[in-house]
Amino acid sequence: MKIFSEIKEKDLKNFYLKTGRLLNAGISLKKAIEFQKNNSKNKIFKCKILNVYNRLEKGEDIYSILKEENLIKERELLIIYVSENSGKIGDGFLKIAYLKEKKEKLNNEIKIALSYPIFILVVSSLIIVLIFYFVVPNFEELYSIDEKSLPLLTKIILKTKYLISEYLYLIFLIVPLFLFNIKSKFLKRLVYKVSVIKNFLIEKHIISILDNLAILLESGISIDKGIEIILDNLDSGFLKNKIYILKNIKKGESLSNCFKKLNLFNLEEIDMMKIGEESGTVEFILKEIASIREEELNRKIKIVLKLIEPILLLIVGLMISIFVIGLYLPILNMSNSLDF
Repeated sequence: MKIFSEIKEKDLKNFYLKTGRLLNAGISLKKAIEFQKNNSKNKIFKCKILNVYNRLEKGEDIYSILKEENLIKERELLIIYVSENSGKIGDGFLKIAYLKEKKEKLNNEIKIALSYPIFILVVSSLIIVLIFYFVVPNFEELYSIDEKSLPLLTKIILKTKYLISEYLYLIFLIVPLFLFNIKSKFLKRLVYKVSVIKNFLIEKHIISILDNLAILLESGISIDKGIEIILDNLDSGFLKNKIYILKNIKKGESLSNCFKKLNLFNLEEIDMMKIGEESGTVEFILKEIASIREEELNRKIKIVLKLIEPILLLIVGLMISIFVIGLYLPILNMSNSLDF
């Protein structure tokens, strides 16, 4: 049986872009989907588009179809929900295409930034393996006569070489099994323990909340209803428990005061929200805060990626230095004792 390739983000971006343009050109949603159902080369995606078309024929709404066919993400669902109810479905599709394009651009920048560090990591790993297999055995034979008097560092290197030689097949078996069978909940818990990654993920969720709330308010949905929709769609347990305080809006508390209690926003952002509440432009202020935070987050990501390269070079240099010192230390000690 032939295994079909997965649906790529690029395919989804093109799907939303073409559909949005056709809808804004006055073509009906059914016709716009029908136009694309035979154009995709990816058989899984082609099948999904066909399902969308058939379900539209039955009178189902596009919001539910895209959600159930897994062709849309949490943040994008709200855009479709709002655009469908406001009668601007074409703009909704185009906005999703724009978000995907922006994400694709950032991912490409990250890939380019990571390409050299990954190359260094692969080459350095190969060098270390070659040292273990071609250099260490020569020293192992040399030091086999008097192993007890060897320095601790030399003993560790020789022991590591022995373990790798004996259990290399287990490493090749266990690592892939661990990577493919690890449970997502466990992986998320593990990831959230790393402070830098945790802060990055929390910031992404905050930006998403601000953006989604702005979109809902723009469509005429009330603040309390908008927060309810966001809480229902939020998949971060940590933030979900924290932002339940926003439900205090129903008790008459202002949005800026609720956000202040979260301790996730600075005073400038809180002041901007207050101005938005007073002037009736909360949705524009929320969108502006989200945009500023997203730019700052992307800037931090690029800085971290630039730092990875010298840090990797330093680690590789240290590892090779440890090997050289550990392997030649007994010889140096021997020469020192002969001098005396």
